Amino acid sequence: MAKHLRTEVIGVAIGRKCGRTQAEMLELVATTSLYGPRLDEKAISRVVAGNSNQQSKTRLQMVPISAEILGLPRDAIVRELFWRETYEQLSEELAKGGVPSMLEGFVLLLGELLQGEGPGSGWNYALAPYMEADLQWDAMSRAMVCLGGRTRQEVRQSCVLAFKRALDRFDQFAQHVRSGLYRVGEGAAAFIAARADSMRAASAEQLFNLALLNEENGWGLVRDEAGHPLTLQWAAGLLPSESELAQFTATLREYLPGAGWQRRISKNHAVLLLAIASAVAAGLISDGTPWDSVRLRSVVTQAIAELLRPCDGERVRVGELPTYRSLLRFGIIGPVAASPRGTSVVSRAAVAMLLTSLVFGGTETVGMSDQHTASRSPHSVAQPIEPGHVRFLAGPGGTQPTVAAAGPGGTVVTRTEV
Repeated sequence: MAKHLRTEVIGVAIGRKCGRTQAEMLELVATTSLYGPRLDEKAISRVVAGNSNQQSKTRLQMVPISAEILGLPRDAIVRELFWRETYEQLSEELAKGGVPSMLEGFVLLLGELLQGEGPGSGWNYALAPYMEADLQWDAMSRAMVCLGGRTRQEVRQSCVLAFKRALDRFDQFAQHVRSGLYRVGEGAAAFIAARADSMRAASAEQLFNLALLNEENGWGLVRDEAGHPLTLQWAAGLLPSESELAQFTATLREYLPGAGWQRRISKNHAVLLLAIASAVAAGLISDGTPWDSVRLRSVVTQAIAELLRPCDGERVRVGELPTYRSLLRFGIIGPVAASPRGTSVVSRAAVAMLLTSLVFGGTETVGMSDQHTASRSPHSVAQPIEPGHVRFLAGPGGTQPTVAAAGPGGTVVTRTEV
């Protein structure tokens, strides 16, 4: 739920919430390093605030701290570090139109990852299909390469199945944490479960965006091996309710009070709110919350304003989100425009209130999901283009989550190119 919300950094960030002092955290490094502690209190303070872009050597020294605080095995954290580092490097190359030679091999490794014992293995097992789907979509849309010799239609279908696997695995992971089956660090269980809930919601948002694109473009995708069609009704049913979204967001905020983390959490919350609002506007869900037209427009307006607010110098490209385009067609919101100074505003829709921000991303966003964006359906609305220096790294929806990863739906952060 932050631009780069990696496990080896999270442990340090929530250390204070779990009752650890900086001196105690430094001592954990001192007892596991041949050269003594290399971290200092300033470095830990930056991590706690969510404002630190750690160097690889420093991040490695955070592994024992996170392992102790989160109650996760060190080897599982190091494996996740490897998966994420590789995934992000490949995503960056794809964003520039390159085709990394190791891309297909890495996607195969993700697809073949087996479930092991314990919470660390369970998290990596859930995260793998999410990254697998996102990289496949990016390769197709950014580098015009269909991995595995597949057709574009086969890649789209593969992404649907992979995001559904990720959703099911994150759901199971959260249940195991809450039931006590996964014995995680004392005081950290609530956070770890909420993080899994957030990633499950990100997977659902990706599937909902794929369902919107499927309906818009007539792809005829199916949601499972049995051949049941991918419908908006089914995908909307996977989205969290507004109350569930508020609950896991509040938990993440509680454990990550730093200003940097808070901005990213707010942005991720806004991306998910757009998906829920889009489903409500289409009459697909009703979670018991009163959604009159005035409130719906207000919620959407505030969510879009939040997404247009830069976070770490980056902003979500709202015009490319299928959920935004859906709301635009329903007349809930007006087209997004960007001022010459890059300060985005929302026209024809109440007052654009600026909230506080997010992502798991780092959620993060993505670029043109596919060639299909160049030839939209007759019902599509032309989208204003945001400043050209903003690039995206994920699928059709456009957000790359970083409490986890990225893909068609959209929880992942944008990258800024100078």
